[in-house]
Amino acid sequence: MSLFKMLDAGLHRLLDSNGFVLMRKANPNYYLGRRLKLMRGYGTELLLDVGANAGQYAARMRSMGYSGEIVSFEPMQAAYEQLAGNCARDTAWTCRNFALGDADGEVEINVSGNSVSSSILSMLPEHEKHAPASRVVDSEVIHVKRLDALPDWTQWQSRRGIWLKVDVQGYEEQVLVGAGRCLDNIAAIQLEISLRPLYSQQLTIVPMMAYLAELGFDPVAFEPGFSDKDTGEYLQVDGIFRNRRMR
Repeated sequence: MSLFKMLDAGLHRLLDSNGFVLMRKANPNYYLGRRLKLMRGYGTELLLDVGANAGQYAARMRSMGYSGEIVSFEPMQAAYEQLAGNCARDTAWTCRNFALGDADGEVEINVSGNSVSSSILSMLPEHEKHAPASRVVDSEVIHVKRLDALPDWTQWQSRRGIWLKVDVQGYEEQVLVGAGRCLDNIAAIQLEISLRPLYSQQLTIVPMMAYLAELGFDPVAFEPGFSDKDTGEYLQVDGIFRNRRMR
């Protein structure tokens, strides 16, 4: 056994004995490793990052090794300014200062204290109970556009393996409705799904999966999300769904 393997095995044993696990990011048993493996398997050339906030998701995918084009959408001005700064030095990462939804127009978004939980929908007490920092502290008028009405789509639709990530705090159905004429060209959809209602009028996991099945998308992976710290029960997970027409 090489010295490296001996050290590696010893480190694993030490961490395991103290309740920790050491895992490579690229390991498919690590959810980010699995996500990257799926993207590579689908030949993803374009990542549409809907509900980008300051670009945390896109930056993580870059750090994991995704090198394709990224387009991030963020409607709130303060978050968008951070996003624009974060992608400024990446020539394959651009951003748009509007939300995606089921109709073009202007709406009011509820701004949360932690920014990332902000939503066009009203937050329910269940959400604030488990994440007090997410309580609504302000509101802001934002622009909303349909994905399938964007002039850019005529150029984007030729990309291989388009990955649509949707993190819009309960507004997922509206984004999918507004992407209706794009869905045949989208290889995979990743979206945050609530197991319990956290925002008014949102689709929770069972009806959302039924809706995605009607649209032609089948589940291929789930990733951990927001949970009840007292019981360990998940409140939200991220689901990844593949376009069955592309199999």
